[in-house]
Amino acid sequence: MDFDLEPRRRRLAASARELGRRVAERPARARELLARGGLYGLRVPRRLGGPGAGVLDAALTLEALADGGVALGELFALGAHLFSGLETLLAAGRLDKRAAGEVLAGRRIVAHAVTEAQAGSDLSAITCAARRAGAGWRVTGRKSFVTGAADAAAFVVYAKTAPRDGLFGLSAFLVEAGEGVRVEPPMATLGLREARPAAVDFDARVPRAALLGRPGGGRELFRRVIAVERAALPAVFLGQMERLLRRTARHAAQRRQFSRPLLSNQAVSHRLAEHRLLLERSRLMLYRACWLLDQGRDAEQAAALAKWTVTESALRVALDCVQLHGAWGVVEDAGLAGELRDAVSGPIFSGTNEIQKEIVAASLQAR
Repeated sequence: MDFDLEPRRRRLAASARELGRRVAERPARARELLARGGLYGLRVPRRLGGPGAGVLDAALTLEALADGGVALGELFALGAHLFSGLETLLAAGRLDKRAAGEVLAGRRIVAHAVTEAQAGSDLSAITCAARRAGAGWRVTGRKSFVTGAADAAAFVVYAKTAPRDGLFGLSAFLVEAGEGVRVEPPMATLGLREARPAAVDFDARVPRAALLGRPGGGRELFRRVIAVERAALPAVFLGQMERLLRRTARHAAQRRQFSRPLLSNQAVSHRLAEHRLLLERSRLMLYRACWLLDQGRDAEQAAALAKWTVTESALRVALDCVQLHGAWGVVEDAGLAGELRDAVSGPIFSGTNEIQKEIVAASLQAR
């Protein structure tokens, strides 16, 4: 057992961190610069001309980009494409050479359309439907909170093909943007604003080949993909925690009150020490979950634990860092208020942390 990152992975993280600094300096060009860096095609297999990054390598990259200062909402949108939309096509074996080239160039973003107004973590409540129409299908319904919808070239849409069969009647489809797809304006969100989630209305006719996998195979496909999303996407919060801890420790060392640095107060230094514990614990759990997925092993519980641990820790760190900066912590221009808003979103996305606890509890009952 080796807990040290190989030189190759160290170089990967260093390169991504440097790119992150350049992107942070030009936030208006973030997507363009990330596309130039090949980030949208990280998971494209080598046989299709891509780098073939594993789940752990992709997570390390997003962590380093966040540490470099890229807006978390921008990285959340990138991660949703990599670990949800594109991941579904990879899991279903439905990424061809032409589409891979478009993905690698950053011109084909695949959004993940699962959530509905009354169907979040409860897939059985999905009302979006797909019915046979001639040689293909007609997909109808409305999806909510679709990350990066306005930039998407295609959507992975989960719809009921056999409503009476419940979860076993759920199927996944690849629906191209365009006719029959209407994207609403982005929602105004508390945090992760650059992710620009939106509602999307579907009334689209798609060919037979748009079905991903078999009819009724949506539940199993979703379980495979959501494990990757839960394991890897929270890596952006590892980068945020590292950056906030560094910034707050520097502030506490320089800021003097009562003729001594804040950091000399045990109440402050111990809180920062706890932040280091939260970060290192979170990092180990996330890396392990990603490693299990790269080994082709079941990672449902590990992914749930990672997502739960990382996002709860990030929220605690962000809130404490605001407080440790005193009045400046709540000044909008200081940037910490935005960091806290982003962290608030963590325990909610990819299944609330209460859902992650249910997954872990269920695994204990099965033993």
